[in-house]
Formats: sequence, C-alpha cells, structure tokens
Amino acid sequence: MKRVFYLLVLVILNVCSVSNIKAQGGVAISQGGLSPDNSAGLDVNFTNKGVLMPRMTTVQRNAIANPAAGLTIFNTDCNVYNYNSGTSSAPVWSTVNATNAIIAGITISASPVGAICSGTGTSVTFTAVPSIGINSPVYQWQINGSNVSANSSSYTTSALNNGDIVTCILTSNEACVTGSPATSNSIIMTVVAIPSTPGSISGSANGCANTSGNVYSIAPVAGATSYNWSVPGDAVITGGSGTTSITVTFGTGSGNISVAAVNSCGSSSASNLPVTVNPPVPGPPGTIFGSTSVDTGATGIVYSIGAVTNATTYTWTVPPGASITSGQGTTSITVKFAIDSGNISVTAGNGCGTSSATSLAVSVIPCGNSQTGSQTFGYTGSQQIFTVPSCVFSVKIECWGAQGGTGNSSVYEYLVGGNGGYVYGNKNVTPGSLLYVYVGGSGGSLNSISDPGGAAGYNGGSQGGTNGNSGAGGGGASDVRLGGTNLSNRIIVAGGGGGGASANCGPGGIGGYPNGGMGGICNGCTHNYGGFGGTQSAGGDGGSGVGGVYPGGAGGIGTGGVAGSGCTGGGGGGYYGGGGGAANCCGGPGGGGSSYYGGMDNTTGSQDGIQTGNGQVKISW
Repeated sequence: MKRVFYLLVLVILNVCSVSNIKAQGGVAISQGGLSPDNSAGLDVNFTNKGVLMPRMTTVQRNAIANPAAGLTIFNTDCNVYNYNSGTSSAPVWSTVNATNAIIAGITISASPVGAICSGTGTSVTFTAVPSIGINSPVYQWQINGSNVSANSSSYTTSALNNGDIVTCILTSNEACVTGSPATSNSIIMTVVAIPSTPGSISGSANGCANTSGNVYSIAPVAGATSYNWSVPGDAVITGGSGTTSITVTFGTGSGNISVAAVNSCGSSSASNLPVTVNPPVPGPPGTIFGSTSVDTGATGIVYSIGAVTNATTYTWTVPPGASITSGQGTTSITVKFAIDSGNISVTAGNGCGTSSATSLAVSVIPCGNSQTGSQTFGYTGSQQIFTVPSCVFSVKIECWGAQGGTGNSSVYEYLVGGNGGYVYGNKNVTPGSLLYVYVGGSGGSLNSISDPGGAAGYNGGSQGGTNGNSGAGGGGASDVRLGGTNLSNRIIVAGGGGGGASANCGPGGIGGYPNGGMGGICNGCTHNYGGFGGTQSAGGDGGSGVGGVYPGGAGGIGTGGVAGSGCTGGGGGGYYGGGGGAANCCGGPGGGGSSYYGGMDNTTGSQDGIQTGNGQVKISW
C-alpha cells in the first residue's frame, strides 16, 4: 500500500513540473508549460506522446467495485476500450472501438422459404447463424415467445399455424463478447389451407339455347386465389374466368355449371348447378285455319294451326266479347262469339320466350230475323241438353207433364189416371248457353186389383200404395233448368197427372197450374173424389174415401203426393206428379201435380190435363 502511495506522489510531482495549473481554470499537461484551454478541465498537449488508459484484463475490470458511469479502461484480453454505460451499482461494459468488438448477434432462416400448406404434414427447418467470433453460443428457440427447443443451431417442426412467430435467443459467456443475450430476427409463418367448397351457384337453372350474357356467380371463398369454372360441353365462358362471376354463352346441350376454389395448396371440391338448356324461342305459327265470317253469338267455331317446332304452349286471343270455350294452350281452340269483329291471334312459346303472333281477321255478321227453328224432346228417362243456337236470343219453351197410371177394377173398366198439365212461356237467352231438359214419364198402371201400387213416373211422380188393391203411380213432371241442374235452377214445370184408383173409384186427377189438377170423381161411389194437387210450397189435399169418410193422405212438397193406403183416398199432387190412387176400400184417386212458369220472362200460359202418356218438351226460336 505504501508503494502505491509513493508512486502516486511521484506522478503528482512530475505533473507539477510540466504543468501550468490555473487556479480558476483547468489543468494543463504539456511540454512547454502552456496554460490550459479555457474550455477544458484537463488539457494534455503533447506532440510526441499520447494518453495511456488503465490497462487490465476482463477479470480485473469486473473486479472494480462500483465503477462510475463512463469509467473507461483498455481491455487487454480483447484489445478494446470498455466503458461503463450502466450505473455504478449495475455496470454494463460497452466497447468503444466497435469494429474490433465481438458483439453477440444471431440470424435465422427457414427452409422451405415462404408459405406452407396446412394438413399436408410439411416440415420447416429453421437454422441459426451466430455473429462472427462467437465460439460457444447457447441457443433457445421460441414460437410466439414460448420456448420450444434449446441448445441447437437448428429446429424442425411440422406443427405450425398461420401467423406463428419463430425466433431464437443466443447467449454467450465468452470474455470478449458483448450484447449477450441477443434475439434473432423474427420469421412470421404463412400457413395456407386448401379452400373450402364454394357455396351455392347463383344463376338460372334453365338456360336457352344459343343465348349469350348468362351470368353465374358465387360468394368469395376464404383463402382462394382463383376459381376454376366448367360449363356444359358446347357452352363457352365469355367473361370472368378465374373470378367469382362468369358470363356464359350456351349452345344446345344441358349439363352442370361447376366451380372449385383454388390456391397454391390445391383445389377444393366443386359446387354444381344442373342447368337445362331449353330449345330456342319458337318461330311464329303458320296459317290459322277457321271461318273468317261468323254470325253474331256463334258458338262451337273451331280455329287451329299446325304444331310449331320447339313450342310447348300456345296463347290465343279473340275479338272483344268473344270467349275461348276450350283448347287454350293447344294448337286448336273453340270460340263463342259475341257481336264484335276482330282478329283471332296466336303465339307459340316455351320456357325461353314467346314468338310473334299470327292473326286471322274474322267478321261477325249481325243477326237477321230469319233464324228460326224448333226442337222437341220426348221421354228418355234421363237428362237432355239444348244448346242455344247462334243469333238466337229468345226461345219459347212448352212443357207437357206425364199422365198418371191407370187403375183397375174387377167389376168396371180400367180407371184412367189423370192427364198431365201444359205450360209455356218465352225466355231470353244468349247464344251457346245450355238448357237442361227433363221429360216426365207416365206413372205405373195396374193389371189386376191384387197388384201392389203402381210405380212412380220419372221426374217426380209418386208410387201408388204398396198393398194389394192400391192405386196406380202418379205421372212425372216435365221441366227445363237454366244455369245448372239443381231443382232451384228450374224455370218452367208442367205437373204430372194423378194415378188412377183401383176397385171402381174413378179416374185420377189432371195435372195443371197453378194449384194442380183435382183427382177424378168416383163413378157410382157417392162423395168419393180425388184430392187437389199441391203448389211449389205446399202439398195437395188427399182424396176422399167411401162416402167421404176416409180422406186420402196429404200430398208431398216438391216430390209429389203421398199414395193412399188401407181404406183412405189417394194423396194430392205435389210440385211434380200427382199421388197414387186409393187402396181396396175405394178411396179417391191421387190429385194431379202442380205446374210452374215463374222463371219465364213473358207470354206465359197453361192448360190443365191435356197430356196423355209420357210428357214432352218443345223449344222453339
């Protein structure tokens, strides 16, 4: 210690011998005794000497207790100047002449370079290269800041995700290395997945042959860089290849519009849209065949064309007021005309469009007064139909009801049933409208006094009594209906006659209007008579029995009178035919059915009991 003290004294004395010290300035060390520069605390001024810093090894440097910040030494181990860039309590020895320093550093690289594909098991090898001069580095690899592999200059993995950050930390304990630990550059991984299958394809599933501008599109697919489209064999993609939307020109073939999403890792499975390519729009129809001149109100007039290539339907139009009664959509229609002339026109169409129209001019000829005729309907036992002819706007309808059945007596002649009524009237109609005709049939007659009651006549006649010695059946009505076939559609009715009694009790009643014909009076049987017929809303009275003591049953409403039974008289006629005759105690015969012409428009009339046998309907114009 004493030796160090003596050396320090000698240095101070030497300095004083060559220095010029300014009390209020700095210290100058020079050969010539120059004063220090006013800006310098210590001014060393030599032309043949330098300044020599303290020289020590790294171990000696690190042994300095609480080195001041900025303290500088020359490191003899590393031949560099070190200074404390830290604090006295936490020194950091940095190198002044960096070009000679060994500074900790590390760089890393990846192989393969760039993006990798997920799901393929691809491995990536990362390699670390330390800075020059570092001989014994220690490595620590990290992914996203977490340690994964230690003390190896390379790291290989196949478990990388998109966006992972790979780094490596180098640590060195070598004496002349500074800056340890050092962190490498970062490699940010791009891990690409094969795109998913595109969603549904937007666009028409029905194309038209030889058309352009047909657009098909999909929503973008995550991760896709391109799109592979395919179209039916003779179709062509005219725009948008590789994108999410294409424009297609069709040929004539049907097939799939398909698209797959693509990137550097591969192609997705395809999304498909089956497309039916329909034939092109048909050409206009050819000539329309049919009458060019028709009467006002003409019906059942047929117009037709030949089939058009590629057409699946046909649209017809007719003059104002006219109507197509059948065939719309086909190559042939049936037309009902009104009063206006005009064109019959037709277009051909399919799923791709409609052709231009082909037309035929039709003249509607005003009706004159020469359109006359008539049609008579006899008994058939079923409904018959009358179609109003063209140019006919009013008809006269005449109806005759059917006669009641003939009774039987073992003593006297057969007892004739009542005759059917007669009604007529005029009705305004339109050409082509339908009238439904029902012609009444006669009631069933009796062949012996032991027969059961006679059968009901067709269209409303009633049956005779069901026991032996009962009366004959009532005759059926004749009626015409308009606008439907229900009873409520009747516009005119002629009532049928009542059935004859058995056992010598007089003939049946006669049909008529408005209240139906009365049953026939019993010949030779005092006070025995047939009942009165009913109206539309009420049945007729029953006939009287022997000596007026045994009344017949009341007539039914709408369906004819009720047949007598036992010793009672026959029932009165209802809206239709008359009731049957009495049973074996000689009741009165059935009354005739009532008639009706309230559905007619004008010139109406009636007559009781004039029709024998079956009924009849006549329509005149």
